[in-house]
Amino acid sequence: MRYKVYCEFEIDGIVHREIAGTENWFLLTQAGRLMSHGPMSFNPNVEQQHKNLVVLLMTNYQDKYGTEIGVGDILMPGKREVLFGEYRSPTEQGTGFYTISHHKNFLEKMRAEEGIPFSFSSCQAIDSEIIGNKWLNPELLEEK
Repeated sequence: MRYKVYCEFEIDGIVHREIAGTENWFLLTQAGRLMSHGPMSFNPNVEQQHKNLVVLLMTNYQDKYGTEIGVGDILMPGKREVLFGEYRSPTEQGTGFYTISHHKNFLEKMRAEEGIPFSFSSCQAIDSEIIGNKWLNPELLEEK
């Protein structure tokens, strides 16, 4: 399982936000606990050092530019947010990666079925472009 970690931490009163990978010394235990380690240290209490930590599972798919797609990424076309979990729509249901569109015109067309999840596949990924992430770019999901 590949993953990255969204981190918020404060230095001198300024909140910093970043998405870090395993190269930043994060470990995910079998119990789902996040830990930090380094060349000379091990820290099982990494949550205490950060304001917010979110594990972002990676889909193993890439967008049309070769960038790996993960949970929380916002994709075009359709301003689709990538999620993981159980989903149910009028045509399918399951557990896995799925997307929900936040595009205003798309939602207007589907007014009665707002927020319908769609399973996420390699066919969708190859035609998509990552435009941001919901944690680093929350403004992309705001309606205008």
